[in-house]
Amino acid sequence: MDEHEVFVDGVARRLTNDPLAGLAWWLRDGGVTAVKVGCEEGVCGACMVLIDGEPAPACVVPLARVPAGARIETAAGLADSAPGQALAAALRAREPFQCGFCAPGMAVSCVAWMREHGSLPDDRTALAELLTSHLCRCTGKLAIIDALLGVGVEDDEKA
Repeated sequence: MDEHEVFVDGVARRLTNDPLAGLAWWLRDGGVTAVKVGCEEGVCGACMVLIDGEPAPACVVPLARVPAGARIETAAGLADSAPGQALAAALRAREPFQCGFCAPGMAVSCVAWMREHGSLPDDRTALAELLTSHLCRCTGKLAIIDALLGVGVEDDEKA
């Protein structure tokens, strides 16, 4: 099997292109617990990661499709970024989650949005649309949307 190097949250790791293995389980087996595996069909958003800056549900990404040198970012790796810190502060202030299983995936999607736009939408409908690919079975999204409305970082702090 072909092997190449990728970067997971900034750390170089050897990736074996096992055609039957998926990225989410490879990450979890490697100790990356911020990636949650829920549906294994790419619809719940729990396993969302950034691959070279683009959001992707890791459960449906075969290892064979991860390019050499790819930058894979998880919620844990994004936590120290300016957008990650802004999200964490807003979530701590409102405590909208019950179990938090969906939180890492939502955080990844939100950080990707904030990198591009500087802040999350300050309109409920637009923020709900951003989070449409994420399921929250215990809380529902209303409290989460309320906590995240308009969260942003200063332009000079964008990650």
